[in-house]
Amino acid sequence: MGKPKRTKEEVKEKRRLAARQRRERIKNDPFLYQQSKEKEKERNFIYEKKIEELKRAKEKYRKQALRLQYKNTLHTKSKQSHDKENEPKYVHNNNNKKTNVEKIKQDVQIFLEEDENSRICPGKREYISRKTIKKQKRFLTDTLLNLHTKFLQLHTYKISYSTFCKMRPFWVVIPDSRARETCMCKTRTNMDLIIASLKRFDLIDQSSAHKVLSSLCCVSESIECLSRSCIDCVNRNIHYKQFDNANPIFYFQWITKQITYTKDGKEKTSIQTVKEKITAKPKEVIEKFEQLLPPYMKHCANNVSQNNYIKHLKQNLPENDSKKQITMHTSVIHFKKSGLLRTQSFCTLSPSLRHDAVAVWSHLIPVLNFIENEAPHVNVIHFISDSPTGQYRNKKMFYIISQLQWHFPNLRVVAWNYTESGHGKSSADGVGATIKRTADRIVAQGCDIVDIETLSEKLKANVKGVITDIVQEADILQKDLLIPKEIREYKGTMKVHQVVWSSSKPNILAMRKLSCNAQQCMYQAVECEHERHHGFYS
Repeated sequence: MGKPKRTKEEVKEKRRLAARQRRERIKNDPFLYQQSKEKEKERNFIYEKKIEELKRAKEKYRKQALRLQYKNTLHTKSKQSHDKENEPKYVHNNNNKKTNVEKIKQDVQIFLEEDENSRICPGKREYISRKTIKKQKRFLTDTLLNLHTKFLQLHTYKISYSTFCKMRPFWVVIPDSRARETCMCKTRTNMDLIIASLKRFDLIDQSSAHKVLSSLCCVSESIECLSRSCIDCVNRNIHYKQFDNANPIFYFQWITKQITYTKDGKEKTSIQTVKEKITAKPKEVIEKFEQLLPPYMKHCANNVSQNNYIKHLKQNLPENDSKKQITMHTSVIHFKKSGLLRTQSFCTLSPSLRHDAVAVWSHLIPVLNFIENEAPHVNVIHFISDSPTGQYRNKKMFYIISQLQWHFPNLRVVAWNYTESGHGKSSADGVGATIKRTADRIVAQGCDIVDIETLSEKLKANVKGVITDIVQEADILQKDLLIPKEIREYKGTMKVHQVVWSSSKPNILAMRKLSCNAQQCMYQAVECEHERHHGFYS
């Protein structure tokens, strides 16, 4: 009979044992240790060479893209010039004067891009491209028919509905069911639902909230009219048709109420907002509508007022109100030197506005360099941070934890601990507050901070207890190249509160539900025997 086949775990364990023995041999043999150092230098040289090759390739592709873009632009311009020959140059306004078509296109674009008429998508992938033009997608907040009516009220010239639709910018799109906002305005939605019911049962002529406001106000976008302080329309009312109050009707409303449900055999309650069908007599529905109307009009007046302010702010923003931004990453280090506990505050500044895991990696390098220079005997680092998934608690950060050994050769253990969500304030936040106050004071004293270098110099001169350093954007981009394209997700990331890496098992991270202060668990990537183990990540 042949040898029994070994399991995957046995194979992995044998490899780990061999790797551990190899490291011990290298550590005890000066010749092998020197040899390993030379190999590490060669490996670093290969990495740097690879980075240079990738940069050259990136530059090559960038130039190719620019050439293609230039060719496409020439083709687009020739096509546009051909299309413009058959396009009307002017339209007539109310005073029988000609209005340039290009100006109308611009007016339609500005109108549809206003926040009250369309909402911009927040996602970085929610963009639309056409003819080399890339724009962030915007979803219309009303029908094109209503927006066309509103557009005509705001402008002196007239254009047809079909022309208005044709002039809609390609990045302003009609939302579908997938683009529906989950956070809807309850006041506006309930008003739309009750008006739809009154129209359905032929009690009023108006079919939408916009038409109701048009009936009650001189101008539906006027704050004075919406707040019912306009003397011309304050006495306007909705006219109701004849109805038989004996025949009940129904309408829908979003209502917040307490829901009782059963989970795991136990009765529980929760507050939920649900859409309910309500049946009532026509007179009761009209009374409900009249009750909802004043707060709805006040809501619309407030909305118009805020949108007008934002619009005014955007149009009249002076040059000195727009400043360059920087990213600030603060740390507080506690370590022992000559038997005494020392504390050192750190603040790294960067012109890059990135806050992701790769940026955090770059901000940590100056801190690790300081520890290596000031306390070279340190070989165990405990990190404590809050728990944002975009920065510290994600798969990229887990990979970075396993790579810190290359920046700190003596590193034996890394333990990253996450505070509970919402309770992440620490001394590092105090350092950030000190830095911001100092910067404000420097500016208040009449000193201009024009760039990041000036800020760093001023902080070094005014905040003696905090070491400041600059992380260039190129450093972050370089770290981007070192992150693998595909990193395996860890199931249960949100439940992890401690990640432990040790040089004895460099390819394995011990993931724990809570931080464990047992000696073995703190310094080894092993399964925690104190009911805090969540799993292993490799």
